[in-house]
Amino acid sequence: MKNFSLRLKEERERITLTQAAFAKLCGVGKTAQYTYESGQRFPDAGYLAAAEGLGVDLSYLFSGMREDEKVDYDLARWELFDGMFAALGFSPDDVEKFSRSIIPLLHDAWSGDGESREEWRSAKLLPAVLEILKASPFIKGLADKPWVNVELLESVLRAIDESDAARSLPAIKRARVAALAYRLAGDGGKVSQDVIEQAALLAAV
Repeated sequence: MKNFSLRLKEERERITLTQAAFAKLCGVGKTAQYTYESGQRFPDAGYLAAAEGLGVDLSYLFSGMREDEKVDYDLARWELFDGMFAALGFSPDDVEKFSRSIIPLLHDAWSGDGESREEWRSAKLLPAVLEILKASPFIKGLADKPWVNVELLESVLRAIDESDAARSLPAIKRARVAALAYRLAGDGGKVSQDVIEQAALLAAV
């Protein structure tokens, strides 16, 4: 919102209009114009259409880029989002469905009820995005995957108990031995006394 408000002021000054003159031509009062430029409120669609008619670059207003820069940016952004959705395990049909589900929320954002963009995003957009992410096959896979191989950790602790070098270390260093041995063994790997001895030497430093 802050960047938008600063760019709005910059655009108004670029076309050499005072706050009062710009506000009048856009159909609002000077006080409203001040709240837009200070980031306290977000203008409605009618105001933005009038501003565009005065020469305001709406592309720059919203993204910080001029219209002639926006084509490459939009393409790069789409490819990035497309790649992210694919990495999350979503199909093109899924992306279209999600995009359509956001349209009503965008209409709310342009309702002109005085709600700031940040408030709208926190209250309405982010919860919808979180619901979408919960449906991700990739994220579901992470949730279902155990973060610790319990059998391997048990083997590490048993091997530490059987190692004179590791058993004689202080508790904090034995914990380091366990962590190092677990990593050296690798998920699903085997724990040998050689691994424990290597971990004990490293932990003792």
